[in-house]
Amino acid sequence: MSFRIAVTMPVFNEEIGIIGFLQEIVQNLAEYDLAIFIVDDCSSDSTVNKILEFQSNFPEVNLTLVENKVNIGHGPSTIKGMSNALTFDPEIVLTVDGDGQFLGNEMLDAIDTFFVNDVDVLEGVRVNRSDPFFRSISTGIVRFLVWARTHQLPMDGNTPLRIYRNSKLEELLTKLPANLLTPNIFVSTYARVQNWKILEIRVTSVPSRGKDPLGSTWKQRFKHLPSKKFLKFCVTAFFQWQRTKVV
Repeated sequence: MSFRIAVTMPVFNEEIGIIGFLQEIVQNLAEYDLAIFIVDDCSSDSTVNKILEFQSNFPEVNLTLVENKVNIGHGPSTIKGMSNALTFDPEIVLTVDGDGQFLGNEMLDAIDTFFVNDVDVLEGVRVNRSDPFFRSISTGIVRFLVWARTHQLPMDGNTPLRIYRNSKLEELLTKLPANLLTPNIFVSTYARVQNWKILEIRVTSVPSRGKDPLGSTWKQRFKHLPSKKFLKFCVTAFFQWQRTKVV
């Protein structure tokens, strides 16, 4: 019996690397009954055209593209993709970001590990990250925010690579605010408050597959300095998190 697996990702201006990333996912997860759900957050480049090109070249791949009418942000797009993934009625849902910072073979290993250990949620702990120092600081702050509410310290509280059991994701989405800027922090917190069976495994973090190593989301000009947009996001997200009830 082939397990039904849904992979979902938000994308924004990923025209360079998206086709290669999708091919890698499909090749490595070929043994499963796979469906892919992509939420495009109003990309200003040719990302949508590249995805449509992939669909045309690989019509056998079960891929659903959802195009936001307005830019709603990474967090809400992630949540939207998770909700759409459940329409496939999968056994599990795997979430990643569309910038391709994970390896297809390690995604397969993570899925196999999930099934072998029979857990509720798997969190991919990013290693070999090439992020600048200020991103490491923000990662540490996220770990503290989760600990402050759960008294449990996650290894990577904001990792985008997660695997959910279908029933747990359904439960999670009834609690998760659709406009939350930082859904991964909510997930890390909620899973621990509810005493879900959590498995943390190390996964390699590779550079973005796009042409801009600094990414397109934060309009970052300098590698080692945060942009004003990133700082504004962090402040807004922090105060939103302070107002958010987890249970």
